Amino acid sequence: MEIDLRLKEYREEAGNTQRELARLSGVSQGYISDLEAGKKDPRLTQAAKLARALGVLVDDLLESDEIGNEN
Repeated sequence: MEIDLRLKEYREEAGNTQRELARLSGVSQGYISDLEAGKKDPRLTQAAKLARALGVLVDDLLESDEIGNEN
């Protein structure tokens, strides 16, 4: 499973909208949308913020995905 599907799955399991996750994580809603749409690869710092907000390990969120350098 790719980051886009895992992120959306974890977010929905937590009962959060993209906007709520953005508020909780400090990551922009647009960036979350781009990740979930597969338009961007996660940066480690952003992935760590998202994982913390979702209550999961960053390794679980990223699994085998490569970490990109996009903003």
